[in-house]
Amino acid sequence: KDLVSSLRSRFAEPQMNLKKLQAELYGVSTLEEALLREGQLKEEQPKAGVCPNQWRSQEVAFRCLDCELDNNCVQCSDCFFKAKHEGHEVQMIRTVGGSCDCGDPASWDPHGFCPEHC
Repeated sequence: KDLVSSLRSRFAEPQMNLKKLQAELYGVSTLEEALLREGQLKEEQPKAGVCPNQWRSQEVAFRCLDCELDNNCVQCSDCFFKAKHEGHEVQMIRTVGGSCDCGDPASWDPHGFCPEHC
């Protein structure tokens, strides 16, 4: 079979084949086992990466003058309060838009990342 025919036959019955593919992906036989394995993998993996929080105008964010790499770098309140900024010079600001810089080493000192994005 060529690739297109193979894919077409695998996706002919979307719901049934989706369950089979999920089980196949995790090397198990049932969808329930696949969901269990997916949950285990999520718990084992570190929560790294850049915070996805984006702001509209006039939302609250925090600057840490000790952690920011330039004066446009900020953290959302969730990341800020989870991170370690004790003894740092900080400012609460109102945003004009933008996104949280937690987890981005080009914008923020990694020592100031929260545990979710370290």
